[in-house]
Amino acid sequence: MEKVESERLEVYYSDLIPVLIKATQEQQALIEQQQQVIEQLLQRVEALKKP
Repeated sequence: MEKVESERLEVYYSDLIPVLIKATQEQQALIEQQQQVIEQLLQRVEALKKP
């Protein structure tokens, strides 16, 4: 039987924190932009409903 050594991969979670924060900030900015578009579209819909 042959012994096979497995490679261990490590993750330093503290190194991920800045990446996750940046991703969250970008996601929040996108959500806010989409919310503005939704509000504009709702205003248009309301304007079309008025006689």
